[in-house]
Amino acid sequence: MAEFHEVPVVEVNCENIREIWPGLLLAIKTSTFIAIDTELSGLGERRQLFAKSIDDRYKAIGDVAKSRSIIALGLSCFKLQPRSSDRREEVVDNGDGRRNDRRSLCMKFVVQTFNLFTLSNESYVVEPLSLRFLVEHGFDFNLQYAKGLPYASGNDRPSAKADDGIEYVRQLFVEIAVSRVPVVLHNALVDLIFLYQSFYATLPPTLTSFSTDLSQIFSEGIYDTKYIAEFKAHLQASFLEYSFRKCQRGNCVQSSQRMPYVDISFLAYNESMLLNVVLLTCGLKDQPCHRDIGKTTLCQNFAAHGWCASGAKCPNSHDVDMILDSEELVILKKKEKRTKKNKRKDSVDLQDISVEMSERDGAMRSPEPKGCVELTSEPSYEQQPCDVEDVTKNAAKKLVPVSRCGGHRAGFDAFMTGYIFASFLAKFGRVKDGVTEGRTVGDFGVAEELSNRVYLGGKDFPLQIASSNFSKPSKSHLEKWERLQSCSAAD
Repeated sequence: MAEFHEVPVVEVNCENIREIWPGLLLAIKTSTFIAIDTELSGLGERRQLFAKSIDDRYKAIGDVAKSRSIIALGLSCFKLQPRSSDRREEVVDNGDGRRNDRRSLCMKFVVQTFNLFTLSNESYVVEPLSLRFLVEHGFDFNLQYAKGLPYASGNDRPSAKADDGIEYVRQLFVEIAVSRVPVVLHNALVDLIFLYQSFYATLPPTLTSFSTDLSQIFSEGIYDTKYIAEFKAHLQASFLEYSFRKCQRGNCVQSSQRMPYVDISFLAYNESMLLNVVLLTCGLKDQPCHRDIGKTTLCQNFAAHGWCASGAKCPNSHDVDMILDSEELVILKKKEKRTKKNKRKDSVDLQDISVEMSERDGAMRSPEPKGCVELTSEPSYEQQPCDVEDVTKNAAKKLVPVSRCGGHRAGFDAFMTGYIFASFLAKFGRVKDGVTEGRTVGDFGVAEELSNRVYLGGKDFPLQIASSNFSKPSKSHLEKWERLQSCSAAD
């Protein structure tokens, strides 16, 4: 459905992993793309995350990844559905006598979302600022410490295996790599560095080796929705919740206007599985809240970056819905102003036309030069200026106000990331010539422009994830990758 109200998230921990594991693997292997998000115990000194030198930035984040940990991992598996064969349900009337095949407009996805609590076996740094943020957003640290899936970071070793001999979190990362499915992240650099160090191998010493390794691990491409939001969609802000809300609203508008849109459905779980499922609400409101905008002061720092040092103590509003409503109200006011200006211009044009008509009448009464054609009728200059009130009403119909989501989970953040990417895929993707129906991300012609480009804060260019002639893959990666390939060949 173009509009949805709840997102089911499967909570995974050490007590239920054996039950969920087969379904989780199946979801990964059959996905069109997988969205990933992490919750971290800290990010270190913020200045180092924005070092001018990209190599210095990589080294700083790498040092943080070796001393902090991933405390939750979110996966959202999006599977693109084939188009319906029932044309009677899919053909729609545009209202102007033309008919359109809705199958070419709608991208249907079945989505499964998982939230995995993880617990490092080693000592790690926990930053108060990160703890406060997560507690304010409902993160359950009691559950994470009591039932988190154990793992050991760095290179493979048997110290973090469960009772049945499987180190689930690290094996999960391997399954994603060997499945050869595109991965989608939001502001991907930090997540990629943490994922590599925590669940794959010890980080390479150089950024070029790290990039080369990633290009082989995720051979079908890495997509960064923050990069797409800023450099392709040109959104006013690009933090996760803002981008999600923006796409959610836009998707409903596009559906109603016979434009390409995303149709989301969720897997129906059996009763035993439902015990592990949490429903998070993110539905759309029925009424806009423009009337409340003047009564509320928005936090400008949060509106621009999605982050505020004061957190929950900030006296100004962090409501993303209100931020979007205020932006749309500014657009409506500009349309009103533009319409009034056009009305005044139309009035002036009418006066000019009257003078021109008088001059033309005088010219027509004068002797015609030989070879000219006499005008037998005068053109009509009747004006129909737009009504400002009608313009405002029509624009208001396009406003799709939304409600705030509950909770803060890596799983739901992964879903938001995947939904943003699916919306961009519907908006910017076009099925390649010779392809009858898009079945993979590569079929929609976006890989060349959008894949393997990772957002870099404070830079006007992305980090290109690609192999380099000047750098070889790291030794740890080559050894592990050879083992994985040999195991896959044996299977």
